[in-house]
Amino acid sequence: MVARSVSFSERRRARSVSVEAIVEAVAPVNFRDDGTAPTRATGGGFPLAAAQVWTFTTSPLSQVQFIAGTATTLNVLFYAVR
Repeated sequence: MVARSVSFSERRRARSVSVEAIVEAVAPVNFRDDGTAPTRATGGGFPLAAAQVWTFTTSPLSQVQFIAGTATTLNVLFYAVR
């Protein structure tokens, strides 16, 4: 599986809106939020176990990347935070 970036941006009336994301992995994944691609190896990112939920606000969200050892689904909710 290839690492994919999670990105979301929104502008309203020339103002940036912060976004909070809630992520749940169906199977274990590794992630990084510093723009560096995670790897499947131990220490290749922060582990997110199956059914574990991770809530974050980071800017930009395009810096967040996930990788899984097997095909999986990430359930992601985005909320605008002012």
